Amino acid sequence: MAKQDKRHVGIRAFGWLILLVAVVAPVVYLSIRESVVEVTAAPVTRGRVEQTVTAIASGTVMSKLDSLVASGFMGTVVGIPFEEGDRVEKDDVLVELNHVDLDAQVALAEANLRVGRSMLERARLAARIYKEIAETPAPSSNRPKATSGGSRLWQTGVPSRRATLTRPR
Repeated sequence: MAKQDKRHVGIRAFGWLILLVAVVAPVVYLSIRESVVEVTAAPVTRGRVEQTVTAIASGTVMSKLDSLVASGFMGTVVGIPFEEGDRVEKDDVLVELNHVDLDAQVALAEANLRVGRSMLERARLAARIYKEIAETPAPSSNRPKATSGGSRLWQTGVPSRRATLTRPR
């Protein structure tokens, strides 16, 4: 019977504990909860969102995002035309790199372009000459004209073109 009494007392104590928690918990919750915030409801419309923030504080405003700046080519930094914290705008020069090697490459490319244009002009001249020869009708006699080199040319109304070949010494 002693076991039953102990058991009976334990169940009774547990029941009182549950009752105490059920009564005290709402009182504690109501006393520590935040007060109700009044809200103004408005219908949703299209428009401009404006918000004014007022704060009196000192410190530094830091961006949440960092931007990486990269160059299209490698080089030695010659100058940085601004100080840390300066405001930069779109198309401002951020870093000046040594460009001597690039200037040399540009000069070489321009020289190659001039040579290419010269070769193009020569090819156009040669094509025009060949076209004139091809469009000129052959003489009615169809007699080839002998040349000093042993080859034969058709006599045409196109003026002859001579090329001089020289041998390197």
